[in-house]
Amino acid sequence: MRNDYLHQVDMAGFVLDDILLYLDTHPCDADALEYYQRAKERYEEAVKAYTAQVGPLFMPLVPCAGTFSWVEDPWPWEGGCA
Repeated sequence: MRNDYLHQVDMAGFVLDDILLYLDTHPCDADALEYYQRAKERYEEAVKAYTAQVGPLFMPLVPCAGTFSWVEDPWPWEGGCA
């Protein structure tokens, strides 16, 4: 399940990076700007779904409720990425 959510984040991130590269050379393309907005929303939704089901994907998404929980999950060499 974790890999499915991560795959969605990766795909949405790839699309977002790709459209950003296009916009570097075509900054006034209205269709591309609209597509960028949709791609950004899809990426944010994928990150939100991952965070809700698996946990924070990035440190800024870690809730700070009196303790720093980022390091509580297993590290990759402890099987955290399996």
